Amino acid sequence: MVLSDAKAQVSYDYDTGRITTFLISTQHQEDTSVMDIRPLVEAVMETAGKIKNDNMSDEDFYKFKF
Repeated sequence: MVLSDAKAQVSYDYDTGRITTFLISTQHQEDTSVMDIRPLVEAVMETAGKIKNDNMSDEDFYKFKF
C-alpha cells in the first residue's frame, strides 16, 4: 500500500526490540503495522560511534583538515 499523503509515526519498544509504525492519511483509514527489525537495529547499534580515522593524532588531523 502506498499513500502519497501519509505521515508516519514510529515508536520503538526497547524491551522487545520492535518498531511500530502508524501510517496516517487524510484520505484513508489509519494503517498500523509492526515490524521486527531487531537484526537491523542491532547492526546499527554495533556500528554506532565507530568513525574512520578515529585514532588519528592531532597533528595528522590538522594536516588532513587543511
